[in-house]
Amino acid sequence: MGAVIGATDSVEELPWEASGDFEILGSNPTRNVLAFGGFGAGPVTHTLLARTLNGVFDASVYGRRLPGHGMGERAFRLLSMREIISGGQFTFGKLYRQRPIPWILVGYSAGGLVATHLAARYPERVAALILVSPAFRVARRGAEPLSLAVNAIRLGLSAASLISTYRSVRRILRSDLDGALVEGRKIVATQLGMLMVREVLSHVYVGHNEPTVFELDGRNLVGSHHPKQHIYPAAALYPLQKIAVRSYRRLDVPIFGAVAHQDKKVDWRAARRILEGNPASEIYDYPDSEHAIMVGAEWRRYTEEVTNFIGRIWM
Repeated sequence: MGAVIGATDSVEELPWEASGDFEILGSNPTRNVLAFGGFGAGPVTHTLLARTLNGVFDASVYGRRLPGHGMGERAFRLLSMREIISGGQFTFGKLYRQRPIPWILVGYSAGGLVATHLAARYPERVAALILVSPAFRVARRGAEPLSLAVNAIRLGLSAASLISTYRSVRRILRSDLDGALVEGRKIVATQLGMLMVREVLSHVYVGHNEPTVFELDGRNLVGSHHPKQHIYPAAALYPLQKIAVRSYRRLDVPIFGAVAHQDKKVDWRAARRILEGNPASEIYDYPDSEHAIMVGAEWRRYTEEVTNFIGRIWM
């Protein structure tokens, strides 16, 4: 069953590979839900809602991670937006072939961008869309150009390092032993200096993943999050955000939009305005919740409202 959580009083470290992939199967073949987590999704992102939908509607709920989930900022250096979207398409396509009837898609944070794209691309396959703290826009103004500048500097240092090494090697080949030793020391010093600056940009500016403790049914679960996630991924997410906003305007399915007013990860006001731009949307505000609505103080109300919304779809 994957990462479905039971009750205990202990603290458990959940590995990232178990934090987003799960299947809770019901016996009603016409009721199916696919839930995408975000890049910083924790162990309990969708399990509360999944268990509720399974219990109330006898639905099958499939939780899936985005490609690169759990890798922090490395995901944006190793994966393109095309690969992330293709991963979502592959996942949905595989499940839809097993049950070729309209599904309900759920997307949390960056997962909401992928779910939005899929709903617009395959409208005949989607019965409804649920967006939870959708990352339509990053929280901090100026983050995108700042992130692009940092990445440009990092790439420039890498390029300068290669050029410097190439020139030094050419001088070594034309010099005597003493000259070669001098040039060799220059190569080492240059490489170390540039590496140090690049690592400072990577780790001081970007930051490290940090543990976060979630409380669920009396059990403490230790997940992980990126403390500066709302800064660095701005540049990498920007193309996917543009695709999602354009896709959202084309949607003609019922939409549930959950907006957390204490959200520091994404610009919740911008997300709300974008949600309002589609007349098919129902917007639900959670004034006391942060980015992860489903693990905040208002998670019970969130779960009930999503359940009522889905109940009208599956009447």
